[in-house]
Amino acid sequence: MSLQTNGPCRRHRPRGRSTRTGRSDIVGTERGHPVVLFADREPWEGFLEFAAALRRRGVRVERLTAADRPRVRRVNDLLQRPVFDRIRPVLHFSRAGEPRAEEVLAHLPAGVRAWEAVDAVAASVAGAADLPLRTADPATELLLFDKLEMTRYATALGLSAPASWPAERAPLLRPPFLVKPRLGSGGQGVEVVVDDVAAARLRHAAPGRLLCQERAPGQLLHVGGVARDGVVLQAASYRGTGSAGAFGPSTEVLTLEDPEAADATAVLLRSLRYTGAFCLDFVRAADGRPLLIDVNARIFGSWAALQAAGLDLVGAYLFAWGLSAAPPTGSVPAGRRLRVPPPDLSLAGPQPFAGIIGAHLRAIVRSAPVLGPRWVLSAVCRLLSAVGVQGSRRIAQRLREEAPR
Repeated sequence: MSLQTNGPCRRHRPRGRSTRTGRSDIVGTERGHPVVLFADREPWEGFLEFAAALRRRGVRVERLTAADRPRVRRVNDLLQRPVFDRIRPVLHFSRAGEPRAEEVLAHLPAGVRAWEAVDAVAASVAGAADLPLRTADPATELLLFDKLEMTRYATALGLSAPASWPAERAPLLRPPFLVKPRLGSGGQGVEVVVDDVAAARLRHAAPGRLLCQERAPGQLLHVGGVARDGVVLQAASYRGTGSAGAFGPSTEVLTLEDPEAADATAVLLRSLRYTGAFCLDFVRAADGRPLLIDVNARIFGSWAALQAAGLDLVGAYLFAWGLSAAPPTGSVPAGRRLRVPPPDLSLAGPQPFAGIIGAHLRAIVRSAPVLGPRWVLSAVCRLLSAVGVQGSRRIAQRLREEAPR
């Protein structure tokens, strides 16, 4: 996808200038320094990486997260502190995973100029007056976080998408087909419905919360980037070549040239007059057409790999939200195979660390030029924490095995 820029942003007049060091000359607000806010229930490496890159450019980054945290989460949050200016564990979630909207809004820091949130948090406060809008109309903000409504919106624009319907209604197709949460990300909760018995159970499983979707036969592909007022600033098409699960995020990506997916992305974002980071997921139809299956209205897990390969997604983000006056320049050619920065092993649970510590450290070093020293410090500390916890478990297991019966 080619680079495009537009005129001044309708939400924020671009401020500041780019320096020779690549840092943005960020201008403060009346109540303090501009803030990019991150909000989640559990740590996500993509957010942490992007926060680190923004902080390198002089942006204040803060995080809201769940108040109810097990010990391992509290340690992990402590080890993320080198990256974030402030972390506040103040959000409470229902059993269904929904936060209290009034609580989120009550804890907003002063000077929020942009925000990244997991879908459950973002949907709860979509369109709120205290947060920058991603679309032209507060009424369209909720479309970004309802997969079924977004599919309907996209098809009304003439875009191609798999057949989709609410899970509580009679199936439009015979199994097999997919069922997924209408609100969710990272491939969580996506399952294959294999027979009519399972399809019948779905109609009473969670009314209003699930959607069913035709299972297209082709490969998944993605278009990720940053837009401002509906115009794409930086973007690339790619597909995952390694994944933690059948529907999960990629661990390695291959850049592609896909004009049809790029054009569909441009049409949708232009209609929404979308501003911010995005990642659109497509699947190939039998005839080769890209079918839109999901819109992720936030930064995405493969962004750092694309940034390292030549896109300027960080610069585009600052420009999109009026935090820099410098239009981004960058591109990445098709056919590049890129490795995504390493995962957070401190939350991965028991696993064999032999043989992977060196590879993990090399991956951290490889990502350092994009993510900076604060992220490197956090990543190394979290790796050491994971190794220490695993060693403690092994010692405890050995003592239990050798204890007299």
